[in-house]
Amino acid sequence: MKVAKGQNELSQFNQAVKKHINILKQVRKSISDSCQVMKKTFADFGIHFKKLGDFEYNALTDFSQEINLDVALIIYSKLKPTKPSFSKLQLKIDKAIDQISNQFSITKIKNNEYIKITKVINDTKINFYLQPVVKTVLTNKKSAYFVLRNQFVQEDLMVKVTDSFKKANKIANNNLVSLKLIIKYTLKNDFDYNYNIDMLILRWFYEYFCKKIDNYIFKKTFQKKSEDFKDFNIKNFTKLNNLQHWFNRNVNFKEMMTYILERFFKTNTYYFNNFNFIEEELFESISRYSVFTNSNFQLPVDYFEDFKIFDLRNYESQYELQSGLSESEGYSKVAFDFARAHDRRYVVSPVLKTGSANLVIYQKALIKKSKELYDKLPNEIIAEIKSLKQREAMEALNQLAHNWLSIYQAKLIYSKPYFDTKYPIHLIKNFDDLMETMVQTIDGISEKQFLVGFDN
Repeated sequence: MKVAKGQNELSQFNQAVKKHINILKQVRKSISDSCQVMKKTFADFGIHFKKLGDFEYNALTDFSQEINLDVALIIYSKLKPTKPSFSKLQLKIDKAIDQISNQFSITKIKNNEYIKITKVINDTKINFYLQPVVKTVLTNKKSAYFVLRNQFVQEDLMVKVTDSFKKANKIANNNLVSLKLIIKYTLKNDFDYNYNIDMLILRWFYEYFCKKIDNYIFKKTFQKKSEDFKDFNIKNFTKLNNLQHWFNRNVNFKEMMTYILERFFKTNTYYFNNFNFIEEELFESISRYSVFTNSNFQLPVDYFEDFKIFDLRNYESQYELQSGLSESEGYSKVAFDFARAHDRRYVVSPVLKTGSANLVIYQKALIKKSKELYDKLPNEIIAEIKSLKQREAMEALNQLAHNWLSIYQAKLIYSKPYFDTKYPIHLIKNFDDLMETMVQTIDGISEKQFLVGFDN
């Protein structure tokens, strides 16, 4: 079977990334063995052990001899869960944990929000963060996942973000995981939360992907002579294998990488009014004056979870599109209006989803980073924060936080020039050489150098 040029390039690039960014085989095997033990044990108690995020994508890195892995412990309920639902789930989890307590170090976190299970292999600490989750089906027949956070039952998108990223990555022939690994290598465990990166990648991957498909379908179906459209087999085209083949033949992955990274922090999207972030103050709990630091971490609260193609000559298809138009959960009115205005038959729309992913782990990471930055302050400044001179001390705290946030942002998009045709480095044809150049350069960049240009 002849391999498409695009497929061959993608494969070579992915192999080069895996070669330069990986974890030890013994550590990987220990993770796999531990996973099998826990999966079977929890299954015996009717609990589904589901890997989340980078654990599910196999996008694991180890820069500090500590690997954090997220897991959802899921039970299914016909009704929307309540606090007693989680109490019952916790009892099941406790019984399951008793079965494996002699094999792992186990720590239960207050309020039963998650359980930390640790194993050490070759001086590497492997931490499994297990969260109780209840899955149910809502009145709109869509599934939803709930967690107990701060003693309140809340919907959480960590499972859905994981599933969406996994599908998008399959369409892109593992290209998105390669991008994720490069970003993680640049960050070097700088922040113990990565679902925001998944959501940002999904936003711009599907915007790029939908535009490409829309253009392809128009050229494929529009007949100039009759000024009409041929039939297009949507069901067949959207099969995963066919999408993968189409991606190989029609997408320049370097162009796609550039598109994603160029727009990482933008809020303007073609398909909807805008993307949204929530801002959370890094030092909210430290002082009543922390509001003056203006040191906010931006967390995305919406993303594209999938895409869909509609036929406006098919009543059911058009009805689904029109009834699902939304600026928070659903399809693009912009795409629909454009199709009607230009007498298009087919509409390609990303599917917008709104919410947050794994807020329990996000808050844990935010508090940890806040403490790390706070501990960098000179003793005399810390003394001021604890005194009546708090307002003056906030300036020093703000500078620390501002620098970290700026460096973090710079690291997220650092790799763009390696794919962007505007920069000569993208001309390196051998992907092994490209990755070697990239990792060596990253390892040689200081924090101050990352800050240049992002310290406004």
